[in-house]
Parts: sequence; C-alpha cells; structure tokens
Amino acid sequence: MKKLICLVLAMIFLVSANIACASHGTDPGNKPAEGQAVVFSDVGPGKYYSKAVSVLADMGIVSGVGQNKFAPDAVTTRAMMTEILYRINAKFGRTSADAGKPAGNEPFTDVEGKWYSGSADWARLAGVVRGYPDGSFRGDSPITRAEAATILYRYLESEKLGADAIESTSPSPFLDKKKIPSWAKEAVDSLYRKGIMIGVATYFFEPDTQMDRAMIATVAYRVVLMYQMAGESSTEGPDSILKENGLSLGVGAWRDYMPVATNPENPLPENYNCLFVVRMERITPTGEEMPDIKVSAEIDGHKYTLKRDVTGLKDYSSYRISMEDRKYLGDGYLPDAIISVKLTLTLDGKKEIKNYILKIGRTD
Repeated sequence: MKKLICLVLAMIFLVSANIACASHGTDPGNKPAEGQAVVFSDVGPGKYYSKAVSVLADMGIVSGVGQNKFAPDAVTTRAMMTEILYRINAKFGRTSADAGKPAGNEPFTDVEGKWYSGSADWARLAGVVRGYPDGSFRGDSPITRAEAATILYRYLESEKLGADAIESTSPSPFLDKKKIPSWAKEAVDSLYRKGIMIGVATYFFEPDTQMDRAMIATVAYRVVLMYQMAGESSTEGPDSILKENGLSLGVGAWRDYMPVATNPENPLPENYNCLFVVRMERITPTGEEMPDIKVSAEIDGHKYTLKRDVTGLKDYSSYRISMEDRKYLGDGYLPDAIISVKLTLTLDGKKEIKNYILKIGRTD
C-alpha cells in the first residue's frame, strides 16, 4: 500500500520545472500560435504533466522541440526556464521589470546575440535572476531544483502572486532538508506552502536534481493557474460578504480513510477520500448566531454544495461536502496532491468568490 502511494506520488509530483522554450530565436517554428491546438506525440494522456503541457502549449507559453515532440524528460536550462517566465509575464504580468530595476544592475556578459537575450535582460531587470559573480548568466547550463525554486520564488514575490492566498502553515516535510542550500531554503519552504513545488517523491525535494521539461511545465502551469484564479476573485469590494459581517475564512483539505460502503465508486486502495472543510469565524466575537451564508465549491472542475455541520452556532460555523455527495477527484484524494478550489459564498442575493490552490493534508 505505502509503496503504491509513493509510486503514484513520484509520478504525479515531480513539481519542479523544465519546460521547453527551445525556440525563441533559433527555431521559431516550434512556438505555436496562441489558441492553436497542440498535440505532442510523446505526451500521452494520464501523465502527471499532460494537462500542463497541453494548456501551456495552446497558450504559446511552451514549445516543442520539433517533429511533433515535446521531449518531457529532456533536461531544461536556465535560459529555458527564464524564457517560460518571460512568456507568462508577457501574458499575465502585473508589474514592469523596469519599475523594480536594482541599483547597479549591470547587463549579463554572455547573452548578447543569444535567442534568450530578451528574456535574460527582463529577468535581470525584474530581479528574478541575478547571475553569477563574474557577471555571466550561463543560460545554457542545466538548472537544478534548488535554483529553479529560487527563481520561481523571486518571480512570485515580484508579482505579489499568492500573497492574498491562504497558505498551508506546515513547514516543508522534506527528509533531505540538510541538502537544500541555505540560499534556497526560504524559497523551497514558500513554494511548498503555496503548492507550487512539493517534491519529487514523498518527503524528498532533491535540490541537486536537474529539472526536466515535464517538471518545468508542471510548475509553470501552477503559476498560470494562480494568475487565473486571482483574476476571478471578487473579495475587495465594499459589498464583500466576509468584510460586511466581520468574518474570517479558512479552507482546508485532508486525506482520510472512508469505509467501502460510504463511497463504493472510489477506485483507490483502501478507499481514500478527501475531507474538504470551510470554516468561518467572527473576527470580533459578538455572541450572536452566524449569518446563513450558502457555500458552494468547484474543486478541480467538480461542483459541490457544502452543508453546514450545525446550524445556530455563535461566532463560527463550518461547512463540508456531504458524505453522499463526495466524488472521486482523481489524484485529489492522495496526500500532498494539489487541488484548485473556486469557492462561492452567497448571502441575501450577494455573491463573493474566493480562489485557492490547496495542498491535501494528512489525517494519519
């Protein structure tokens, strides 16, 4: 049983990144037009990276390597990863690179005339990539998971992306923490909490492992997802249900064991299931009953109506998916899986939408 879980997790969560941008200047024919359906012969259905590659390729953010191939196992380079973030920023970015130009930030000494010179200069000005002491970028060098984490962390910080999301408070559980360089520890912990990079197998980060294209596609897709979910949120207006009623909101998801009779359609061994809970609480207790807020959730595309555990409670209430309404969410029931959640709150005709990327916790 444990071996099966580890194997599945290892397949699903090679969460670091290496995406092919094999062609910004050297082979522009490999970059598809946005909206053009792209199918790679070496990216079959059911792979942990299939959806990420498909979505990003359709957007023109990732490219193939020629002959209808994506080469998911090919090692990615610093230039490739920078190019991917450059394309994401061009499409979704909130800030200008020039606005945050660090003082004394000199051009890289080894990018002139290279296909990635534009993205390297952008990353330097944005403070996303700092280069080496000798002033070089070393774009053709393979990128390790620790290096990728640091670059991703700087990018998310520069965009203030995920700053308003609820993060897990759990420290990263990696058993190889001592191998993570000191300069990458903060980045690794932050990306783990945000659900962007959670390890290549149960409890291992492998900081020195080189990123492949499948890995970079996976994490880049999660960054795009964060942009999209943030764009759909509507929580800052004066009619915010939570603000009007002085409420805080917490969302959590955990793996749990369920009896066979509870969910006979669940195909996973020992009937793993997901406990999804929403809790609202008055910031300043009043001793009054909670408002009758209706809660619905769209979890990885599956829609649910949540039910209050108990009505008439004072100063807090919790909601969860009813036992009979739980459906199998694919890898969402596995520990440490990543799920996207669109939460809709309704009260007196008003609606408020909150979006999250959550990591499935553990109850055992």
